[in-house]
Amino acid sequence: MQQESPFSPRLAIFLVLAALILIGWQFTPWGRPPPKRVEPLSPPALAQSDAQTQPAGQAAAPSGATPAAPVAPAPPVIGPLIEDDSERTETLEFGKPGQPGYMRATFTNRGARLLDLRLGNYFVHGGLAEAVQADPGSWTRLLASDLPVPIGASTGARRTLGGGSLELSTSASSAALARTPLEQALWTMEVERDAGGAPLSVRFRHAPGTGAVFEKVVRWKSGTYELDVELALRNEGAGEGGSRLFHFTPAAWMPEAQGDKYYVEPQVVAASQEPDELPELHSATANPKELAPGALTAPGRVLFAGVHNKYFAVLLRPLDDVSAAALESVRYERANGDDAHALPGVPGLRQYLKPIVDLGLALPAQGSEERRRFALWVGPKQRELFEDQARPELRPFTLIVDHDLGMFAGIGRVLTATLKMFHGLCGNWGFAVILLTLLVRLAIFPLNRRSQTAMARHAKKMKRVQPRMDEIKKKYEKDPGKLREAQAKLMQEEGLFPPLGGCLPVFLQMPIFFGLFAALRASFDLRQAPFVSWIHDLSLPDQMFELGWSLPLGFTTIDIRHFNLLPILMVALWLGQQLTAPKPTDEQALKMQRILMFMPVLMGVFLYDYAAGLSLYMITSSTCAILEQTVIKRIWPIDDSIPDKGQEKPGCALFAKAMERAQQQQKLAQAQAANRRKK
Repeated sequence: MQQESPFSPRLAIFLVLAALILIGWQFTPWGRPPPKRVEPLSPPALAQSDAQTQPAGQAAAPSGATPAAPVAPAPPVIGPLIEDDSERTETLEFGKPGQPGYMRATFTNRGARLLDLRLGNYFVHGGLAEAVQADPGSWTRLLASDLPVPIGASTGARRTLGGGSLELSTSASSAALARTPLEQALWTMEVERDAGGAPLSVRFRHAPGTGAVFEKVVRWKSGTYELDVELALRNEGAGEGGSRLFHFTPAAWMPEAQGDKYYVEPQVVAASQEPDELPELHSATANPKELAPGALTAPGRVLFAGVHNKYFAVLLRPLDDVSAAALESVRYERANGDDAHALPGVPGLRQYLKPIVDLGLALPAQGSEERRRFALWVGPKQRELFEDQARPELRPFTLIVDHDLGMFAGIGRVLTATLKMFHGLCGNWGFAVILLTLLVRLAIFPLNRRSQTAMARHAKKMKRVQPRMDEIKKKYEKDPGKLREAQAKLMQEEGLFPPLGGCLPVFLQMPIFFGLFAALRASFDLRQAPFVSWIHDLSLPDQMFELGWSLPLGFTTIDIRHFNLLPILMVALWLGQQLTAPKPTDEQALKMQRILMFMPVLMGVFLYDYAAGLSLYMITSSTCAILEQTVIKRIWPIDDSIPDKGQEKPGCALFAKAMERAQQQQKLAQAQAANRRKK
């Protein structure tokens, strides 16, 4: 029987599986508190919701042939009656090109909603000409109410998601204040402009004749990515005061950033904080197979709520303590739409989510007004913006940036800061990734050198004692128990346990690898950052040319949209690195090396559609490793001479203890077997 080396195939399989599990962890919601379930709408409520989604001027279809019941007469008008005559929209551009917060927003007076919002400084593709950049169709779209939704797969019919952002609706406790749903009423809409005609704000007002007067003001905050939102309720004869519950939708709906399968988007989020506790982030991700609504918040003050995709966020935060107290809870709803990034002829669904804030507004005494003030962030998820010393109120937004980095948030922050430092030196994010790789390789070079020396000495020892090992195998060929005992004794006497330092550089690089994996997955700085030649965006695969393949495998379908050269080069260099590595001396280590030959291929398949920045990191790292194994070793040969026993450092204590325990268990098993034979 052959000796079982600690470098067994099982260890190789364990390393491969551990790597895949850690990568997969980044894409799962494990470890997060499960969202609370909200009961689905009752049939009457669903019918009302369906009726509300009909285009203007169309009535909902009757559900049966039974005549409708007589409609009760409308209650008498109390107080002022303020509403518009017809539906209309206003499309406004806030700010100037290049100015932070330059955006284009479309408002409607139906429901006093924000229908569409685009950022004028960020574009759907990089490298666009100035004339194309001036077209709002090329601007990054953060909010949209006209996203397509399939009605039936057989008919191919479509409708839009509808609704809109900044929508205010009533609940059971506030329904008496509105004759018709607030989200369907025709509010008056007035645009305030400066002396030059540039828009500053939009003011909506609605008085349904119940004695209540509603007002909503959306004001652009110059030089920022924020819109101030004010909600006011005035009592002009609505009866006794008291708290009323309303539902407010900060964002509906946010499109995906770029259809990245490694980043599930969009996500709804809410942050809350209890006194003397750290803030907590609660989130829910898109899942086309799940349509049930849910809740997000835990006990405590709501810090913000909204939705974000890979690079941008729309987040509502209160501006004062009174407004913060009005945010009672946060929940969300789901809706499935078309996958705009699906291949032609391949059906696909994309899920959209919208947050809904349960907002408490007190009906004041007659003749008085209650006003709540909020700010709506509509901009990039950039840590520098959230950590601006001049605006500490934005700091809680860093929770969503850290959430994107997952369990490697600390390492990811350090790597991102280092990347930015190198970018400041060379002005190119691709070269910054290369410099970061060289820095990592330089930092671990002493460990690599020590590891290579230890492994070379271990291999020389194994070669020296191999004849004695062969003698032991021959002597105890028919007694496996004594064979293992003799082998363990020899290994302990000769110190043949593989040095722990042999694996240390690998394990030290793993957190760096996964931290960079997470950082490149959602780093705003790498968005549309070009490198050289055909590599136009380091946050995407290099996409040398388009393929558009769809490979059905029965249980799933693999989409190969583009030919990506960098992952192929990465696999080739990994294989070359293993081929240039010294050959193991024992058979078990040789088996493990053969098994590990498949790991680069497996990782290449898994990372084929990942960010080009990560492939660039791995290519640079593998090139450095090959240079170490070929050039540096020739210039600076490894000293594999075995020191005297008095000066020799012990081998891996973990392996020694494991072997000692195995030997004790073997002796115990032999003693138990001998006792059974005596009986």
